[in-house]
Amino acid sequence: MSKDKSASRRDFLRRSGAATLATMAGPLPGASARIRGNEQGGPELTVSKDGFPPYQIQSHPGVEEYATLEAMANGAPVWSFSNLCYIYGASPDLMPGLVMQEGNQHPPEKIKLKKSWEIKYNLCGAESEMSCRTAYNDSQPLLPIHLIDGDPDTVWSSWGLLVPDGRPEWIRIDLPMESEVASIALVCAESFPSPAYGKSLPKGLDVKTSRDGWHWETIYSSEEAPDQPRVEIQFKPHLAKQIWIIGRNFRKAAPIYDGYVFSIGSVEVRDPQGNNLALVSRGASVTVSSVCYLEMNDRFTQDALWAPLNFDLGNKWLRIGGDNGSFMWHYTEHEKGRLEIDRRGDYSVTDCVRHGVQVIVNLDFKGNYIYENPPRKTNWREARFREMNDNYNDPLPAADANPEMHQGYLRYIEYMVRQLKGRVAYFELGNEWNGWFEADHFVPTFFEPALEIVRQVWPEARVMLGSPAGFDRNSILDCLGRERQYGIRGGKLILDGGEFQQGTIAVREDIQAEDVTVSVGAEGEGIFGVLLRYQEHRKYLAALCSMSDQTIMFYESDRHWGQPLAVKKFQNLGSNLKLLAKVHGSFAAFTVSGSGGSVSTGCNVEHLTGAGAVALINRRGADPVLFDNFQVEDAPARILAKDNFNGPEGTVPNGWKYITGGPNPIKPGLAARIDAIAWHPNDEPDAAYFASVRRFQKKCRDLGFQGHFFATEIYAGSMYPPGEKSYPMLTSEIQMAKYLVRSLVGHSGLGMEAGPCHPHFTGRVHPQALCQATWGTPTLNPCRPTMTYYMWRNVATLMDDFHSSDFAVNFSNGVGLLYFTFRRGDKERMVSVWIDGPSKDGVGEAKTDIVFPGLQARRATVTDIMNGSQQELEMEKKGADTVLKDMLVKDYPVFVTLHEAA
Repeated sequence: MSKDKSASRRDFLRRSGAATLATMAGPLPGASARIRGNEQGGPELTVSKDGFPPYQIQSHPGVEEYATLEAMANGAPVWSFSNLCYIYGASPDLMPGLVMQEGNQHPPEKIKLKKSWEIKYNLCGAESEMSCRTAYNDSQPLLPIHLIDGDPDTVWSSWGLLVPDGRPEWIRIDLPMESEVASIALVCAESFPSPAYGKSLPKGLDVKTSRDGWHWETIYSSEEAPDQPRVEIQFKPHLAKQIWIIGRNFRKAAPIYDGYVFSIGSVEVRDPQGNNLALVSRGASVTVSSVCYLEMNDRFTQDALWAPLNFDLGNKWLRIGGDNGSFMWHYTEHEKGRLEIDRRGDYSVTDCVRHGVQVIVNLDFKGNYIYENPPRKTNWREARFREMNDNYNDPLPAADANPEMHQGYLRYIEYMVRQLKGRVAYFELGNEWNGWFEADHFVPTFFEPALEIVRQVWPEARVMLGSPAGFDRNSILDCLGRERQYGIRGGKLILDGGEFQQGTIAVREDIQAEDVTVSVGAEGEGIFGVLLRYQEHRKYLAALCSMSDQTIMFYESDRHWGQPLAVKKFQNLGSNLKLLAKVHGSFAAFTVSGSGGSVSTGCNVEHLTGAGAVALINRRGADPVLFDNFQVEDAPARILAKDNFNGPEGTVPNGWKYITGGPNPIKPGLAARIDAIAWHPNDEPDAAYFASVRRFQKKCRDLGFQGHFFATEIYAGSMYPPGEKSYPMLTSEIQMAKYLVRSLVGHSGLGMEAGPCHPHFTGRVHPQALCQATWGTPTLNPCRPTMTYYMWRNVATLMDDFHSSDFAVNFSNGVGLLYFTFRRGDKERMVSVWIDGPSKDGVGEAKTDIVFPGLQARRATVTDIMNGSQQELEMEKKGADTVLKDMLVKDYPVFVTLHEAA
């Protein structure tokens, strides 16, 4: 290393507070970390002797505790996280040359990045449910050794991509010595408990053999290889030591993100006598092009990246648990009556706390395989590699599947609270429960008993209501105890805001017919319509009108609402509509009319036959829908029912029943008994969404809630290649970055934490992660930081100790701009502003003056989070105002900071 580079390295390490032997404290037997709330609500680390496992206290954590310096680039370090991810230690120039103020000649300077332990307060965080774990809980059913273990029901899978021909995937078998071989077979694992893995053969297939691993002879090549459980290739016997099987152009197999994989049960290499030589028991070995580690990732990558990337990002909170991870019940209790938290996962909580990161532990309502009837996975030692053991690939039942399971679940809650007491910022009870239950089932069955246990074990614990999927205001408000609107109002039937999955539904129970025509008037926003052949809670034909998307559509419902059978766009039909829906035999038609015209669509009914009731639905939306002039006719045009809803106010008309909606059964509500509310928004982070959040926060406060709000999972995705059918939020890398930082800053402006799902993901293709694998490898999958990673890290540093605060800001050209205001102490104000609207490629700009009425600033700076640079601004004083002329606002958050006069 040259003298200049050595000095640069030493200077950076000194400034970044990297760990040295002198700053490392010795181990404190019996000591543990506890969280004590400070004035800002952040964690403080104290040491106590209360029975938690010992760990090593480090008074000044440093980068080199978890990363090594492996390069210097432009005077800044490049940190290696176990050679799995390389992170530039300064803000890279993602788009050099961006101008923030016309005519400004002040040179921009890079901001000094801060780690989590250096940041006093921000609202940046992340969801990272696939947690650290020991080898015993590292379930890996898709490893390559399964190809040669002689067990037909174990499997291997390649890492996969979103397109069928993204790259070749291969298997190499090495025999212990040259042997005469006469056939090779690829064998699918027909009994492996997965509909996808173990049964996916390539269309294109090459097979080669070699005696020296250098010179190869092709013995088979086809672009249309057979797709059958066993593909056997026979050839003239010859000597070989290596066998190389190369697949191309794969069939769609993996159910998540349209994954295309090469996945089989075993490879057989047979000699002329029919003996299989490709067995580990005969000394054979196997190497593959890549390995799929599924949603859990592998434990080595988790150790290297799970917490350290959050520390480097500057996050101040981390959410664990939910759908997967070592904190779930089925990873904690492998044998009935024996609960044991994973030791590595347990330590990771302490590790986060000592690095200044608050931990939210989600204790979900999902059950445990060993309590099913009949029980499953009772031999965990083998189940961990013979079966799919995560909630995505082998879904768990709810923990009330039977009484024994429910009691076991409550014991699990008590055990986890006792183990984590003193180290957890919040216990979150439940995850995305609104896709499983109504509030009147979730609250008394799961939340209330778990809340009581938490309070008994740790009275000071802070408890969060389980995050629903989506911005499901109605489910949350129901839990808080709000009064619903229902029944007759002013001669109309009211259906209050729709629930997340199935909506608010009112059924005309006395009608049972297969072929009907329904007409009804409707007034409202959101998504609403008519249900035909209603047979049960999630089995009906839906004719829906979406006012937000300006479409009408048909659905055959299932639990998760699949693709519509038909969709038709419209424009400006008005607000008072007439809906005409009918189904005759296998054909259905739907017409919506209003003052602006009409629109119609039709479809063939694919599955739903037989008689059913007729219902009305408010599918989605925070506002009620009013229905009137309801009439049902059968196929011969006889009137089966007619309602003008002229009964007493607030009553439910004769013949009608609210299946969902209706009176709120949650009495008393949870508003005064919980400390946090969260949700998983998938709304565009625009002005309309943030305005709706403000209104929702006020409703929660009006119901008596005094706690904190979280957006515990925010979503955007980018993946290359992007796939044939786009993932719902799959965009370019720059669009993903803009989306997520807008969401982060906007939620921060509302005093809310917000975090993505996940900071890294390498186990299989996953477009949401901030650090993503490009493609899989034979061992561990390295990943690369995306634009979002670097921009998020800049925001986390920039917002250190800034709190949301209202003060006046004016714009000379403010049309289409969205902004939020913050303060740090008494002398610094900050405004973050951007062009509102969907993210696009490139960088959009809008020129405007920014005026701070009645504020005399000493100086002003602007920070560009795209390049992590800060620049002094030119200011003007106009009377009592401070004016920043000719600012160039971007379509991502731009931060202007005013340093007020003393």
